[in-house]
Amino acid sequence: MKRSTIVFSLFASLFVMATALRADMGSVWVKAVSHDEITIQWNGPESGSIHALATDKPLYRISWEAVDPYNNGYPLSSNTSKVLAGEEGTEFTLTGLMADTYYRVKVEAFAMKRNTYGEWVNADFRQIGWVKQKTHASPFVRNVRVAQTARETITVEFTNAEPEAFDVVLFVYKQKWSSVPFSEIVGTALADESNWGDSVWPQSDETSGAVKKASESSVEATFFGLSQAQAYEIAVFGYKLGTSEGVRLGRASARTGGYQPMAKQEDCLTADYQEVLNEYGIRVSAGFSGLPLINIVCQDFAQICEDIQPVVEDDEGENLGNNLTALLFLIDGYPEIFSEWQDNQESRGGVTLEGYLVESHGKLHQRIHNELDVVPTLFRRGDANTDGIEDLSDAVAILDFLFKGGKRLYCLDAADSNDDGEADLSDVIHLLGSLFRGTEDPKPPFGYCGVDPSEDELGCEEYNMCTP
Repeated sequence: MKRSTIVFSLFASLFVMATALRADMGSVWVKAVSHDEITIQWNGPESGSIHALATDKPLYRISWEAVDPYNNGYPLSSNTSKVLAGEEGTEFTLTGLMADTYYRVKVEAFAMKRNTYGEWVNADFRQIGWVKQKTHASPFVRNVRVAQTARETITVEFTNAEPEAFDVVLFVYKQKWSSVPFSEIVGTALADESNWGDSVWPQSDETSGAVKKASESSVEATFFGLSQAQAYEIAVFGYKLGTSEGVRLGRASARTGGYQPMAKQEDCLTADYQEVLNEYGIRVSAGFSGLPLINIVCQDFAQICEDIQPVVEDDEGENLGNNLTALLFLIDGYPEIFSEWQDNQESRGGVTLEGYLVESHGKLHQRIHNELDVVPTLFRRGDANTDGIEDLSDAVAILDFLFKGGKRLYCLDAADSNDDGEADLSDVIHLLGSLFRGTEDPKPPFGYCGVDPSEDELGCEEYNMCTP
């Protein structure tokens, strides 16, 4: 067996093992709801997880806030929290709530994380999950409840005091921050020529979908095949037979269970340190005379404000004018745009998230980097411009990068054709010789996706032409 094949097989085995260890922090759902109470339930980290409870008696922190319209401002005056000891169970009832009001409820566990060296580190309150739930109106008319969440499913219950008002109830979901409006999903689903009847729309997938049910006083629908550790927006519509115009009856938000590797510091901040993200947003805004962060980003990416912001604010009730909400929107929903905007910030001398952490939160910066999941990036040696093909354009990309201040190379390992630990002119000569003179091919992995078999400091920040 060739050395390159051995290396790739070894990596594949390690990747599967690492994925198997990545269980999750758990999930959160709503057991019951009334006009002034919401009862939530949750499960915590599983045995064998990359997380573990840090105390013999589990500690959980439940935080809730009125969010109408939904606004991730930090902190909010309405924010309330409660710490529960393990013997109090994994159920909690929020009391004294306002009727007909959305609440965002977050559950955290006091837990440690296993780092890449196998050490349990950094005991702290870490997010299990959250739901957005509306209390009943008084008198009760109708409501949507997140009845259960798991790794790849969300179950929703719709209760209606006037079921005869509609013939059909349509449950619709989409990934949070999606640029596709609910109206488009509904229109496509209802226009589908296939007879999907009282069931799941056949075109449903991990990004969006729909379930159709006959109208009753209590109707339940489960969405299957969802992405793990992903936030979803859910809306319920009512229809009379023979009509194409529906009525939006309610909405909710929930996050599936499971665990996604956190390979970037912004991923850790969105999960567990949103107050630091909020500080960063204020800092950036101050540098632009108080201009909301979303407007600053839209100066570089106009399509955000023109095409996406109206959909998010209408469908999800989000206020992207809030700096923290805007950062969560970019990091969770549009990471490529966030990364490019950070590059723009650096090039014009503005403050970047990395720079702010080093300057103002040095210990947290080090702590986060000690927790990041280091999973090697697959790449193709010689593909410097990361288009999936090794050709003349790659040599040109390296030359532009070295001598003309050209486009940034996001995978320096791919540009290091001779694998000497440097991205320089010798790589251009080596690559051109291979392409046009039949000399030695670039070092492994060349012509296929693999990992760097050599230890060097170049690294591969981003390469999207390979999937493990």
